[in-house]
Amino acid sequence: MLSAFIDVTEMKLAEARYLDSLNDIDRLYSDTRIALEESEQLFNAMPDAILQVDSTGQIVKANTKAAELFLYTLDELISINVDSLLPAHQQVNHVHHRDEYLSKPVAKEMAQRKVNLSAQKKDGSTVSVNIRLSPFKTKHDQHVLAVIRDVSETEALKEDLVASQVANKHLYEKSIRDALTSIYNRAYFYERARNELERSKRAGTPAALLMIDIDDFKLVNDTFGHVVGDKVLIKVTQVIGQALRSYDLLARFGGEELVVFMPETDQAESQIIAERIIQQLAESNGVLDPSAPEALPTVSIGATVTVAGDDDIDSMVLRADESLYKAKRKGKNQVLFQSMS
Repeated sequence: MLSAFIDVTEMKLAEARYLDSLNDIDRLYSDTRIALEESEQLFNAMPDAILQVDSTGQIVKANTKAAELFLYTLDELISINVDSLLPAHQQVNHVHHRDEYLSKPVAKEMAQRKVNLSAQKKDGSTVSVNIRLSPFKTKHDQHVLAVIRDVSETEALKEDLVASQVANKHLYEKSIRDALTSIYNRAYFYERARNELERSKRAGTPAALLMIDIDDFKLVNDTFGHVVGDKVLIKVTQVIGQALRSYDLLARFGGEELVVFMPETDQAESQIIAERIIQQLAESNGVLDPSAPEALPTVSIGATVTVAGDDDIDSMVLRADESLYKAKRKGKNQVLFQSMS
């Protein structure tokens, strides 16, 4: 009998290696498919709208959030140019902006100069958005990934906050001002004057205080009525305000009585300002009789400056008030300083 023996060891090994390769390919395909599915799920699970756009502006991929934001289906989105998602007045220039960006593509936030961006939905309505651009290269083209966040609620909250701040500021201004004359009221005067007095004490600088009373104001009200009396009071405060410096604190103390706190002011300077008030009132026409304007009423002024032991504004008010009534008794229409002797 003739027998032939063929060594198939190499063949078996090659077959085994081939089968292993097929198994590796199957595992790689399975892993890749799973990775792709997971990346697709992640892409669609992102909380922001995401568009992949080519160099011509054509949308080549979009996630479900983009479809929800712009009111398109996914198929509709990937059949249009990204220009269609801009308000009409911005579409013309967008090609130029896109070309300019693609000449030096970098990851960036759009509108870094605090300009609000708007996107246009399918129904023509617009929405406020933030957009971040991330460029990347494909095999054949330069693409850009645009992450688009709807900030319309945030913008609305910002607008509400600004409106609330404006309203609060208005209410605060009303709370610190006299309703008739619009100068500061007594409560705010005490708050500010106490702070200014403390500051003067720390700096070692003088401060002055004037108490001002409109002479014979009751006669004005009795003769012409309270409406005209109110107009006189307003005009007097305006003239006094014009005679003061920008940093002097003028307030209505009560009735026809006004008070002025003057920081960094000694007796000589406060005397000059007080006499200027009297002079400017004498030169101003009043509103006593519309048919025959008369001069404004005169004022009496009691004045004082800070002294050692002035731990509170009340001591200055008391001295100035005493000087005011002495000025009244001496004939009115004058300024009188509290004697420091």
